[in-house]
Amino acid sequence: MNTAQPLKGVILNQNPATTKPKCWYREEDMLIPIANVPLIEWILEGYKQVGIRETLISIGPDSHQISTFCGDGSRWNMTLTYNDENTTNFTNILESQISTFTEKASLLVTLGPILLGEEVYRKAVCQLIDNPSKCICLWQNYIEDTSPQTVSLGVYLLSSNMYQQLCKISQLKTWRSGFDQIPYLSFCDNSDILKLAVSQQPYSAQSPEIYLDSNKRMIKCGNQKNFIPKIIADNFSSPNLVLRPPVLVAPKAELERCQIGPGVCLGHGVYVGHGTIIENSVVMPGADIGDGASISHAIIGRNETVENRSVIHGNSDQVITVPS
Repeated sequence: MNTAQPLKGVILNQNPATTKPKCWYREEDMLIPIANVPLIEWILEGYKQVGIRETLISIGPDSHQISTFCGDGSRWNMTLTYNDENTTNFTNILESQISTFTEKASLLVTLGPILLGEEVYRKAVCQLIDNPSKCICLWQNYIEDTSPQTVSLGVYLLSSNMYQQLCKISQLKTWRSGFDQIPYLSFCDNSDILKLAVSQQPYSAQSPEIYLDSNKRMIKCGNQKNFIPKIIADNFSSPNLVLRPPVLVAPKAELERCQIGPGVCLGHGVYVGHGTIIENSVVMPGADIGDGASISHAIIGRNETVENRSVIHGNSDQVITVPS
């Protein structure tokens, strides 16, 4: 897609308008896999599909795993630039780096671990093409207690001139960059702000419940290649392996004769024992599920072990995580 200015991407590890709570999971939320693919990889793939070839990723003091995972961006045919709060004189470097990066470029900015579908990014870019002087804020409308509510999704498109205006406001408030000001555009009643309603529920790892729902919706889309495992030979007289879609099984997963699904995502290297039943759950890479276990509405962590005949039953409103 062509805009009046080159389109570049920006990904902030968190939304500057919020105090980031400790993630419910033990690794960076940008790296938590949705349908076996880390969230940030999905975001970068969406950026790639709308023609972005340069992206700036701002990471916090404990986020070096993100730069290690993403590397130089070549797998997305993209150049990735990082600014890291571990760097000495971070504020000065950030200001200079961002100024160079944003010069004469329109920006697609994602604040925090939020993923939207490729078609949503395309629609937003088309809006920017048609309204090159405006800032596009992506919103979601929903009804709560019979009253309509509007929530910012944390995804914005803005021209270089619009970003420079935000920088001037930030300097007056002694903030680090114009990115810190972006979330407050959502609340502006300004003719330069175009609010684009999005009907699609975003994908997120905000909580165990939202994360589990995001996985179920993603694998239901059927965009991921499903690996149908070979059943491990066992010494029991038992029914065959039963897969009840939607189910996503990663390569190198090993399954004995068991029942998987619906709404189940099994990560790389997962082992599932004989007679086990898993429904509406995510099993992270490397986990070992014993024989005869019963798992529902649960998230089994990376490399965790579930003992034989364990019963782990949550529900859609209270998902169980292992470890808790």
